[in-house]
Amino acid sequence: MFFGTTNLDLCFNVERLPTPGESLMGTLTRHPGGKGANQAVAAARLGLRPHFYTRLGDDDAGHWLLQSLTEAGVCADAIKIAPGEVSGSALVMVGDDGTNMIVIDPGANLNVTPQMIENAAEFIQHNAIVVAEMGMPIGALNRLFELKQDKGFELIFNPAPVRSGLPSTAWSCGRLMDYKIGIISLPIYVILVALLAILTQQGQIKPDAPTMIAVLVLGGFSCAELGRRLPVLRNIGAAAIFAAFIPSALVYYKLIPAPIEKSIIDFTKFTNFLYVYFAAIIVGSILGMDRNVLIKGFLKIFVPLSVGSVAAAAVGTLVGTMLGLVPTRRSSSSWCRSWRAVSAKVRSRSLSAMQLFSVSRRATSSPRCFRP
Repeated sequence: MFFGTTNLDLCFNVERLPTPGESLMGTLTRHPGGKGANQAVAAARLGLRPHFYTRLGDDDAGHWLLQSLTEAGVCADAIKIAPGEVSGSALVMVGDDGTNMIVIDPGANLNVTPQMIENAAEFIQHNAIVVAEMGMPIGALNRLFELKQDKGFELIFNPAPVRSGLPSTAWSCGRLMDYKIGIISLPIYVILVALLAILTQQGQIKPDAPTMIAVLVLGGFSCAELGRRLPVLRNIGAAAIFAAFIPSALVYYKLIPAPIEKSIIDFTKFTNFLYVYFAAIIVGSILGMDRNVLIKGFLKIFVPLSVGSVAAAAVGTLVGTMLGLVPTRRSSSSWCRSWRAVSAKVRSRSLSAMQLFSVSRRATSSPRCFRP
């Protein structure tokens, strides 16, 4: 998703740029522009369907710019037309040698508020890449940087046009502490892996809860991170699949150090942690799936399965009723008494295989459980 400005570009093509006080002849054309809009259109031309948030005025330029974005393939659900405001515009002079001079009137772009950014953030999909530029107000950008931590999207920030007041959080997207493996920051992850490697080499891996939880969490997050980064499989639970089966493969091919393997076996053997671990992986994978994929999967699998089960039960009941197969209390109680006798003799080990077959046959055939 893209956050940025949209302008009506009034372009003068001239032989060369004028000097101060000089008048030149040129050709005027108009184009849809703005840094944010240009980036969104470029992504659409690459075959994507990007969302774009911008603010347009309720004027001829605003409606024309909105139509241009839509025709270019940009998803305009988040774009707002602001009544009573004027759309942004830019005066661009371009010389034959490619040099240019630009003057911008931000118009409605300058009225974007933090609350507007928060409302538009509803269109940010899971694991999305968000691109923002400096054309929006500082307060709005600050709110977008805060939402990065809450929603966990990848942020690409273009600090242009450069203005004073740029917050330090704008650069936090490039710090090592913001790169995470699961929920663990990359530097801490590297330190934990190094500590476990040292303990393994010294033979000091113990099957106690803190150490084993650290081992399982690091291993699970590593496998899940690998699955989460696969382009297609990540939307169908690749994180859970990798976290569940890669460790098994590593054990099978004896790629896990023996001390770690023995400690994990001892730990899971005497605790119920393994059940909690797999339950958390499965539930987390389901909740982490793309919402649209999850809903479509539910509609394609569970709804037909439920309808089919109800229909099968109804048809079976109807056919049984039409054939006169009605259960009786006498037949049911007789069947239960016979099988209780069979179970008692089996437990006492006093019943041979032939006797068991004989008693079972009598119990299920005389008296019958159903009568016409």
